Amino acid sequence: MEWSDILRKIGIEKTPDELIHSIVDKEELYGLKTHEFKSVLRLHVVLRGHSQFFEALVDWLERGHRLVIVKGNHDLEWFWPAVRNYLRLDLAERLARRGYGAVEDVLKNTVLPHVTFIDHAMVIDKELYIEHGHPYDPVTRVLGKNTINEGQELNIPFGSFFNRYFLNFVELDYPYIDNIRPTPNILPVMLQKNPLTGLRVLFNNLIVTLRSMRRGYIRYIFGRDVFWRLLILVCVILGFPIALITYQITQEPPAPLPIAVFQWIAVLVILHISIQLLARAQLTEPDSLGGFASHRFDDNPNYRLMTFGHTHNVDQFEDRGRWFFNTGTWIPIVQTSTAEIRVDRTFMFLRIDSENGVVGQGTLQQWCDPAERAERLVLIRRKPIVRPRER
Repeated sequence: MEWSDILRKIGIEKTPDELIHSIVDKEELYGLKTHEFKSVLRLHVVLRGHSQFFEALVDWLERGHRLVIVKGNHDLEWFWPAVRNYLRLDLAERLARRGYGAVEDVLKNTVLPHVTFIDHAMVIDKELYIEHGHPYDPVTRVLGKNTINEGQELNIPFGSFFNRYFLNFVELDYPYIDNIRPTPNILPVMLQKNPLTGLRVLFNNLIVTLRSMRRGYIRYIFGRDVFWRLLILVCVILGFPIALITYQITQEPPAPLPIAVFQWIAVLVILHISIQLLARAQLTEPDSLGGFASHRFDDNPNYRLMTFGHTHNVDQFEDRGRWFFNTGTWIPIVQTSTAEIRVDRTFMFLRIDSENGVVGQGTLQQWCDPAERAERLVLIRRKPIVRPRER
């Protein structure tokens, strides 16, 4: 069995029967869980499915550069040593096929010294701070230890449960739902565009999501804005029909059929208008980590440059001669304020030139495929939204 052979290459011995019996019914529908040996298989699938990308990483290493991987909420599996080792081995095998010697020698002399994994954040030359930024987001923050179930599985945040058990299935009806920004508008837009389909998908999958979630996350999300937005939507959706049903049942004498039908038509119209208004009311919510970056600048006066990601929104601002950057995303974004697919802020990266071995200035740049070159991004700066510190 290929899975067993893959694990054996990095020192994990599991028979095909053990692997088959380790998969429970829910995993056949929602995908493998986050055990170390299952995460290795998922990485193997990624490596084979995106071979061109990993060949480009090999090109990078071949030129003598270093590769530093900073863990975020979408790749928490880098916590597992076996997952890191499998990537290292794959890169070494690709280099060996290019004639750089035996795999063992390439692994020892090139890959291990030049591939580094960062669990949270890194600082370069005491001036450049790099972090993914998901701990500042209540939905993607990991609560407690890195693992659960006696260290057998990863402790994944609410957002990962939401994606796994809800959004992945919502995308069957709404292919771009995961690309909607701002993120809090996903549910309102889903209900705004097609209320009936939205309700069906919402109730079919949301219960599964809540059942699969740890109680600590349920209590945590209960006190966040995300929960209350969802609760308001549910109350609006259910409140008017329940009120009408109660009224019609208790009404004496019962209303004639034409009047009862008219009452239902009126309730459906009111419900539709309410969903539209709720959706529009949430479109102005900011989706930036700039305020948290300002706090970190205050706590670390030596930092001159700082970069986060996570929000998928390109951003930059100056703070007393120091600069913050957010490189945004490399996937198209559905901007709910315009109902358009936004591609003008994709393929962004941060370029920082070194001056005599010292970190220089940073500039946001955008890769232009037709021209096959990078171009500097002109972005109007705005004052960051400074949020209260999390306790």
